[in-house]
Amino acid sequence: MKHEENWLPDLMIRRAESLRRVAEEISRGGEKAGPEDSLLFEGTMLAEPVLLSLAAEIALKAWQCRERSGAPDRDHDLVALFDGLGDESRKRLEEKMPEHESPLRGFPPVYPGMRNALTQCRSVFVEWRYAHEHQSVNAEVGILNTALKAIIQAYDDLLQAEAAGE
Repeated sequence: MKHEENWLPDLMIRRAESLRRVAEEISRGGEKAGPEDSLLFEGTMLAEPVLLSLAAEIALKAWQCRERSGAPDRDHDLVALFDGLGDESRKRLEEKMPEHESPLRGFPPVYPGMRNALTQCRSVFVEWRYAHEHQSVNAEVGILNTALKAIIQAYDDLLQAEAAGE
């Protein structure tokens, strides 16, 4: 069996969704952790960004596999994976999570949009796996989860449109 035959984008997108849901469950468990269970709290704070970023990576690679009918880019950088998609796919994802500019001139967007969300979280998977090597790491898990949901929903929308013959 050739390596390319192992890249099943529909299975990959389901796995990305399953990891996203696990991350949400872990987060809920961490919310229950009180001061008496600092290890659970710390573990939650480490696991959630890693799982969400891994899931986003898998989801973007599923899009690439679908477009290419073969292997995706070998990269962990979420922006690089996004940029490795075709124009139509990037447009679909940006429409699913559009940017809403701030009404105040010179301020960042109120809602970052797909590209900005991925930019904020582009290296979370690598950095958080080795958090002990960094003085400080930051992960916008809320925005990463929102971007991941949009990537998965756009993929599902595409499958439904194809099934309907659109």
